[in-house]
Amino acid sequence: MHQRVAGSFRVGPVLLAGDAAHINSPLGGVGLNSGIHDAMDAARRLGRIGRGGADVEAELAAYDRVRRTVAVEYVQADTQRNTDRLRETDDAVRRQHQDDMRAIAADPERARAYIRRVSLLESVRRFGIGTPPTELELEEVG
Repeated sequence: MHQRVAGSFRVGPVLLAGDAAHINSPLGGVGLNSGIHDAMDAARRLGRIGRGGADVEAELAAYDRVRRTVAVEYVQADTQRNTDRLRETDDAVRRQHQDDMRAIAADPERARAYIRRVSLLESVRRFGIGTPPTELELEEVG
């Protein structure tokens, strides 16, 4: 399996979304979920642009930065971690991963945090979906 994230989710007025923007292991459906979020984010931004109430450049740039950040920090990181766990051949390391997951499952707070992350709800809480650029505080993603 391989993973790729486009260097930019925007080329001029064209927005990349879903598998056109990020390809990753299908484990957990995180890429599918993220692709749906990409489409929802783009739709809200394009709606504001179409109604004439938005700065086109700011909206498209915000889409690029938000969706790429989610793809790198959430989708790619989590699917790579899942793939690495499946490929692990050291029994002691595999047992440690299982113990770690049991500990997470046994702690309701940690379990909720884990589910929020792998379901991308944490990214929605952090960035929203289609949040106007004036309301976002974004850092550059490598």
